[in-house]
Amino acid sequence: MAEQHFVVQGALCNCQFGASPDKLKVSGTDREYINDIDGAQKLIGSSVDLGQPFEAKTFGSCSVTRSTCSPAVTQWQDFYKNVTLTNGGKILTEKSKAICSVGGAPCISFTTHGQTAEVTQQQVNKVTAGAMSALNPLAAKPEAGKEIPKIKQIQADVAGRKEPLSEKSGSGKSAVTSINLAVNEQAEFKVIAYYNAAKADKSKVNWKLIKAHGFQGESESYIGQGEKFSLSFEAPGNYRILAYGNEATQNDTNCCIDITVLFNKLKADFTNDASTTRSASSGLRVRRGSPVTVKAAYELDPTAEDRKRVYMQVT
Repeated sequence: MAEQHFVVQGALCNCQFGASPDKLKVSGTDREYINDIDGAQKLIGSSVDLGQPFEAKTFGSCSVTRSTCSPAVTQWQDFYKNVTLTNGGKILTEKSKAICSVGGAPCISFTTHGQTAEVTQQQVNKVTAGAMSALNPLAAKPEAGKEIPKIKQIQADVAGRKEPLSEKSGSGKSAVTSINLAVNEQAEFKVIAYYNAAKADKSKVNWKLIKAHGFQGESESYIGQGEKFSLSFEAPGNYRILAYGNEATQNDTNCCIDITVLFNKLKADFTNDASTTRSASSGLRVRRGSPVTVKAAYELDPTAEDRKRVYMQVT
């Protein structure tokens, strides 16, 4: 078993009688995973993955039948025998081979095992400033005696509203915290918790703005911005703001907040001078000669510009 890797879903396979490669597709969902923190993609290949356990289910043109390949795996050889999986099978390794009923021999083998190097948050938290500098010489250096900040949680504050908004990022939750902002409404984002608060060089906190609710999309980076960052948005859309100390932690959902920026709109109701909310469609009955003050109701707290754009008419 020396210098052998276990095979996972996505491993590249070749058939000695085929013309093109295919990828292993592991069957079933109640299976074991490796090299996969979330346990969502890299199922372990096993000796009971028979038939056509491949993505395309073909290795191109078959030199045995002189037609399109249609593999039929009847048996795996050279698997790891010391572990039995939940499906009763044994673990396939990069040295395993499959017997195909068409070729009549162990003709299918692996050219890659499907595993990839993956850095975990726990590993990143143990990286020293010296090691990070060696890995990335362009990374900002912390002050003497300080460490690269290891950020745990951030917070968004919107102070300009009648009822100020304050929201914290996940801190262990699977869902990303989200807020709504009006176009050109100012928000302040700040780091409120570190894994290494006592030693963190807080002036080296970096921020990234992604133009999507996710980690994929056009982005802008603000290097060495510090633990506070103010921002407003000129265009409506979906955004994600995140804080990080080094590039390896840029996909931590505990350190990001999703933002939906929109034009402020009037609601389909209004308030009168008694602060009673009424539907615009149902109207309001008042006594003749009695003064009434009517106020527009907004989706978000209105700015001075929002109020200037409202017109009222009595008919």
